[in-house]
Amino acid sequence: SSSKYTERKKTYIKAGFSEAQMNDKPAKLAALQSLISRLSGRKDEVIPTAKGVCIPNGFIRDDGGKHKEVLTFRYENDDFVFGVNMDSTIKGSDDTLFNRSALINEALKTSNRYSIKKVALSPNGIPAESWLFGGIQTIRNSKTEKDEKNTFYNFMLYANQRDATPDKPNLNIGFTSEYKKTRYSEVQMIEIWDRLVNSLRYK
Repeated sequence: SSSKYTERKKTYIKAGFSEAQMNDKPAKLAALQSLISRLSGRKDEVIPTAKGVCIPNGFIRDDGGKHKEVLTFRYENDDFVFGVNMDSTIKGSDDTLFNRSALINEALKTSNRYSIKKVALSPNGIPAESWLFGGIQTIRNSKTEKDEKNTFYNFMLYANQRDATPDKPNLNIGFTSEYKKTRYSEVQMIEIWDRLVNSLRYK
């Protein structure tokens, strides 16, 4: 709207652009005010009963509109990294984890990884494919200053791959001890993984 853009604005008008297309400030301001009005605080262990999206320490109440929702969560300690990614814009397709099995199995032959378990599952009615890998890595011991070989684990789960919708979005979960000297055994890592996966549910 500044006078210094007068000539550029004339060019856009000739090209057929509307006033709303040339100045999206009112639309963005309205979207921001709507978001703020629907935002509330939340303790992490509290699960809201209303429709919406949970964020760390907060909740965004649903307004019935279609929104792009891309959420990423990452937790890390000395033993492992746990990460979740959800994207409501990804459409369902046949490009699933298991449909990439041939390529993954071929890659395993030339890497220091091996397959532990591959399973289709449906935690609380959510269709998913899970593949658990193990491997051998070399890590420098900070105390002895020597390289040591140890086992690492890399578990993954993909949900709603074929039929992803905004209401039931594409979701992937990763759980890995790569680049870490975890104190947990394979059995213990799988137990932690199973607890995490079985807590997955629609809300």
